Amino acid sequence: MIKSSAIFGVGHKNIQHWYEQLSSEYEHKKCFIFSHQHSNFMQMLAAGGLIGLTAFFFTIIAALKTLGEASIADCRKNSATAIFIAFILFGLTENAWGDEEVGMMAFYLTGILISSDQEKSAQA
Repeated sequence: MIKSSAIFGVGHKNIQHWYEQLSSEYEHKKCFIFSHQHSNFMQMLAAGGLIGLTAFFFTIIAALKTLGEASIADCRKNSATAIFIAFILFGLTENAWGDEEVGMMAFYLTGILISSDQEKSAQA
């Protein structure tokens, strides 16, 4: 997949199609055809190519930079940072970005923890 579409990738909804084309007869018989990679980073590279993987890294860096602007005493932002980092680390062995329920919960908790602090500073 990466060899044929290194720059732009094969597309996020096309991974299973490519698996079916590249898999062996044994993999078809045993139902080893998956619709995702088992790593966030490999998923982004296969689906979005080098451009998608670069954008993914910039997204992670921007989110960590936003979370890192908190003071050490701010428990909510530290909790949000911990949730986001755990989500990224989980993604080393499983594609967490493609599972909407897991992603929604991680982003929801992170957003709640960040926005509650921003509301307090806006009211002051």
